[in-house]
Amino acid sequence: VYVPINKRERIIGAGGYFYVDKLKEPCFFKTLTDTKLLYISSEPVFQTISKSLEKLKKVNQAIEKKDAYTLTHSERVQKLSIKIGLEMKLEREVLSKLAFAALFHDLGKIYIEDHILNKPGKLNDEEFHQVKLHPQNSAEYVRSIKFIDIADIVLQHHERIDGSGYPFGLTEENVCQEAKIIAVADSF
Repeated sequence: VYVPINKRERIIGAGGYFYVDKLKEPCFFKTLTDTKLLYISSEPVFQTISKSLEKLKKVNQAIEKKDAYTLTHSERVQKLSIKIGLEMKLEREVLSKLAFAALFHDLGKIYIEDHILNKPGKLNDEEFHQVKLHPQNSAEYVRSIKFIDIADIVLQHHERIDGSGYPFGLTEENVCQEAKIIAVADSF
């Protein structure tokens, strides 16, 4: 596990551990290999969250099998969204939500038919209608994560400040900040 803490980078291997108290800035972890257990916070909270995240991870893996671009895309969107959030000096809780929402923003693509998802040319109206359902389907998936409320962020990641986005055509003041960040990272 790669752990940047207080401007020091650490790599923790099998059986390793660390303890940090009174962090002054957000700390995000990145697994470098398959990780069996990463214990954060109290055990009951960890167990509940990890079960939900494991379920979503399996969906992400299914999307990768269906369309390898989507999973690496989501990881890139997550990384860029966090960088934007850090630059904006967002609070730790907001950054945490942003990180999860960015990673899982496209889970709903699992329901898009392969021939549409991988179509090389322009989509027709019916095909585009199917694609536009993925934010709602993604939001349904992430509602299962206990203690992390990110469904609205995921739902709004294709909304645009001028009202031209989907699924609701929301305008600037009605789109949450985290969704705006993910939209920029997603487009980039």
